Amino acid sequence: MIAYRAQYEPYNLKSIEMARNGELGKLQFVTSDHGRILNPEMPKDKWRTQKRMAGGGSLMDMGIYSLQAARYITGEKPTEVQAMIYSDPTDPRFK
Repeated sequence: MIAYRAQYEPYNLKSIEMARNGELGKLQFVTSDHGRILNPEMPKDKWRTQKRMAGGGSLMDMGIYSLQAARYITGEKPTEVQAMIYSDPTDPRFK
């Protein structure tokens, strides 16, 4: 379970309503994107840029919210999930 408030935000409640009442047609595919600007000098971001501290990285940190949103908007369980993570190898924050 994700204990998060997003599904109660007004714009998400409207999305849920639209998806579940068929206003969007039959949903076959859900895609989502997340991004975040990091400042490794800030204590709240420092762990995110250090592989040994980051656990599963951004996929585990933020990616779960995409899956959670797909579930609460559609009211269904996914049959397949794909994910991708990318960090710019030339960015000195990720050395």
